[in-house]
Amino acid sequence: MAMEDRQLYLFGLKTNPGETSKKQRVGLPLDILIIVGVVFSLSLIVAFSLGVEKGKKIALRKLNPDTVVAEQSSEEVKIDFEKKPEVTSPKLPVKASDTPVETVSDKQKYNIQVASFQQETAARREVEQLKEKGYPTSTSKKGKYIVIYVGEFDDKEKAKSNLEHLKKRYKDCFLRQL
Repeated sequence: MAMEDRQLYLFGLKTNPGETSKKQRVGLPLDILIIVGVVFSLSLIVAFSLGVEKGKKIALRKLNPDTVVAEQSSEEVKIDFEKKPEVTSPKLPVKASDTPVETVSDKQKYNIQVASFQQETAARREVEQLKEKGYPTSTSKKGKYIVIYVGEFDDKEKAKSNLEHLKKRYKDCFLRQL
């Protein structure tokens, strides 16, 4: 038995050649440890990336509850905001004169695009808030968005001054020429 004890000592299964040990070591081959480590790392990466995507959606909902996230259904929204009645002017007899007459079509008009929404309720709420502040509003449907406009200005300078006031609340609003 002495020879067996010495051999076990050489392979690290016994601490001293004279002592007998009942402890057995369980070891995994290196290739299995590497595979387990890679699979574990990949599962952590996938779990992290899924958490990031879910966190983005939650943050967007908290930031603006009216924003529609891609998961929600995209129903076609029919909007019927207060339609402007068509104004027709009576036709007057034309007199020939030497001074050029400025017609309505010669003047350029401007409005300010304030916001766009996918949800009709959010657009209606925003229109009501603007009307409460005294801004004349109009809306139009562009694809799946409802776009909100403010005013119809004959003077570009007047439109720019209103634009500066609106930029305090609507950072991305801009002037449009009609």
